[in-house]
Amino acid sequence: MVIKELPQPETGPLTLEYREGRPVLIVSGGTAIPERIEVEDSDGRPVGAYTAGEPASAPRIAPNYLTNVVHPLFTRPE
Repeated sequence: MVIKELPQPETGPLTLEYREGRPVLIVSGGTAIPERIEVEDSDGRPVGAYTAGEPASAPRIAPNYLTNVVHPLFTRPE
């Protein structure tokens, strides 16, 4: 799984789930995950963004390939 800005057809659909009280983004399909995900409130105003990066540890299926990519980092715009 690659982290970068791509046209939507190349990014897998994202689903938000909660595991042990923590939000987790699940990617299914696609060849990449978005580098940045904007967060808006119900009125469409920006309230934050998620910025992707490599997790502290992840299972590897082969060198340079990640599986089960999860990135919970949340940053607030300044």
